[in-house]
Formats: sequence, C-alpha cells, structure tokens
Amino acid sequence: MILKWARALALAATAALVTLHYGCTGQNKHEETQAYKDSVATAQREAAFAKYDRYWNDYARFLGGMEPLASSKLDSLEKLPEAAAHRKVFDELWKRKENNLLKDLRAWCQKELPTEYADTRTAFYPFAGGDYITIDAIYPNANRYVLFGLEWEGKAPEIKKFSTEKLRSNLANMQYSMRHLFSISFYKTLEMGKELHTQELSGHTPFLMAYLARTGHRVLDVNHFKVTPQGKLEKLPKSLHQTPRGDTTVTGIMIDFRNEGGTTGEGELRQLIYLSVDVNNVYMKQNHMKGFKAYIASLKPANTYLKAASYLMYGYDFSEIRDLILGSSETILQDDSGMPLKSFDKNQWNLKFYGRYIKPIDLFGSKYQPDLFKVYQDTTIKPISFGIGYQFGKGSSNLMLARRKPAEVKQAGGPASADAKPEGAAKSNPAADIKRDAIMPPK
Repeated sequence: MILKWARALALAATAALVTLHYGCTGQNKHEETQAYKDSVATAQREAAFAKYDRYWNDYARFLGGMEPLASSKLDSLEKLPEAAAHRKVFDELWKRKENNLLKDLRAWCQKELPTEYADTRTAFYPFAGGDYITIDAIYPNANRYVLFGLEWEGKAPEIKKFSTEKLRSNLANMQYSMRHLFSISFYKTLEMGKELHTQELSGHTPFLMAYLARTGHRVLDVNHFKVTPQGKLEKLPKSLHQTPRGDTTVTGIMIDFRNEGGTTGEGELRQLIYLSVDVNNVYMKQNHMKGFKAYIASLKPANTYLKAASYLMYGYDFSEIRDLILGSSETILQDDSGMPLKSFDKNQWNLKFYGRYIKPIDLFGSKYQPDLFKVYQDTTIKPISFGIGYQFGKGSSNLMLARRKPAEVKQAGGPASADAKPEGAAKSNPAADIKRDAIMPPK
C-alpha cells in the first residue's frame, strides 16, 4: 500500500514539475503546444491510475491463460503445471476463435461500419450473457460496454487460497465452457446454468476478466453493484463475495479497465458492465424494475448489438424491453433473432442488409419472416464471409444495420402497434421463461 501511494505521489509531483517548468520558461510560448498538453495529461493520468491494485490484472491474465508479467501477485500459482496447461488450452482455443470469426468480423466492421467501429459511445449488448468478445470486435473503441443476461454475474474469489485440486477443477470447467462457446457461437441454457454454478469461479465474472485481458486490456478493478431505484449503479463492499439476490434487486458486475496500447490509447478509463436480470414483461412491469429501466434509458444514444437472442422480442412477453432498446439506441446491428423487421418504423430508421436469410433453426422454425425473406431477394445485398449466431455456418448468416434517421433522433420507441397486447395473448409464466426455448445467450 505504501509503495502504491508513493508511486502516485511521485507521478503527481512529475505533473507539477512539468507545469512549473513550462510556466518558468515562457508560458505564452509553450502553454498551448501539444507536447506540453500531452506531457501534463500523461503524468496526471498515470497518477490517477496508480491507485488501482495490479492484483486484478494479474488475476485476469491468469484466467485468460496469458504469460504472467514480472512480479505477478499470483506468482505462486503461475509456476504450477495446472497454470501451464491452462495457458496451452486457452492459446489453442483463442487462436481458433480468432481464425474462425474475430479477424473476419473486425475486417468487415472496419469496411462496412467505419463510423460505429471508431465510435467511443456506449456499446449496448442485450441478451449477451458473457459474450464480451464479439462486441469488442465490433465496437473496439467504446468507452463503456453494457451487457445483460438472465445468468448470475458470479464472483472472483481469492484464487490464491485454492488447493491444487480445486484450482485444477475450476480451470477445467472454464476450459469446457470456452470450448463450447468458441465452437458454436452460443450456449445452451441448461448446460450453461450448470457450467456457471458448479465451481468457485462461478458466473460470468471470471470469463469477462479473462476476455478483457485476452483482447489487449489491463483490468484495473472489479466491483459488484446493485441498481438503485433512480437508475444508478451503487457499488457493493468488496468483502461481499455474493451480491444480494431476489426479485427486488437487480445486481451485476462492473469492471474498470484501460487499453494496453491500441487505437484508443493506453490511458483512457473504460468500463464493462454486466447486469443479471430477467426482462420478461412480468418483471419489467414491477415496481423494482424502474431503476433498471431508467439506467438503460440513460445509455441513449447507444450503439446496440443483438445476436442469438432466442427471438424473444418477436412476441408480447418481451415487448417492453424491445421498446426500451429501440428508444435507447442510435444504431442497432442484429441478426434475425433480435427484433422482427416490422419493429423498425421506416420513418425513424434507415435499414441496410447483409448476408443471407434462410429459415431459422428448427427450434425457432415458427419465427420465419416472409417479409424479411422478400427483402433478401435483392441480389445487390452484400454477402458476409463469416458465420455468426445460430446460423454459424459460413454463408448462412445474416445481419441488418439500422441507423436512426437524423430528424427522429429525439423520438423513442418503435411503431405504435408494438405496444399493444394482441387479443387473446396468454399471460407470461415466469417459471417457464427460465427454460425458454432451451437456448439463450451468451453466444
């Protein structure tokens, strides 16, 4: 602790000396130079970041199967054969994911979505589960990533206290989960529930930490939070290893991080936020969800991404979250499992289509859209070279980009008919929703 604050004081002193030097040698001459501004900003920024405990970054790198940095706080674990085996497995899995999807997806986004690819605004990924990897490839410069899913956010326990056998079984469980995710691009709900709750490294938190490290970021801090009735994220004590659960609390995990170089620059503080929440209308209409809805509304104008979303927003049961997403988004990139084509009012959205639309997989065969099939008869629609979502075979996937029309930026929501409950619509069954269609994100 003493060394950490000593470093902070030293960096702050450097910033002061830089200011003093330029002030004494001719303020008018030097004050506006870019070099001066950069040097002061860098010193001040480093002083601010010195307060963070490097433990979290060492922990994230360990989980991500990366070589340890010098003087790692997990040095005793890094030397174990279990750690070496984990690094080998993760390297192989990551290489496969990079070659099968990520490199082509990045190249496509840079070409087809150059504005969104470079944008620093919030990137919003509903029904994402823990799939940070995909949204990082699409919006690599976002200053904040907001994901939500039905699954528990989980925790990052004191891994240094694990026995060798406990460490081996936890790392093996992570590897099993990643093999599944990296091979078919989404999790099956029932399997995912077992995988995320059977070990001490539980929920999405360990995976999110690992993915941040693997995508070239330095993890600074990890905090549990609850959503207040006013829509604010209130941090919970670090000693609280399990966040409060129940129908009246929306909880999640907040990870502060910065780039290790790259296009955004190493010094900018960024955030990854995951919320554990059920957004069925039964819950969305309850009083305790006002805070969640206020928080999501505050993300406007976000760049939103939807993939392998179980076609939930095709029906009334998820109409509230559908309208909230529409109202909070400046752009929406989705495959056909997100929202039906009729959700996008032509007076509010410009639409562009990519890839190939074919019948949904058998489990969701009833969600076929004749109107979308008709759109895809246009032979000028550009193909996509990668497979993503439920139709993850190359040449079988589709994507649609919706950009809000400038004249309608302040107008939220979809077509008026989207709010109306159809006559005879059955009431939701919360218990059944957890099983919904046997498939749910993350991807």
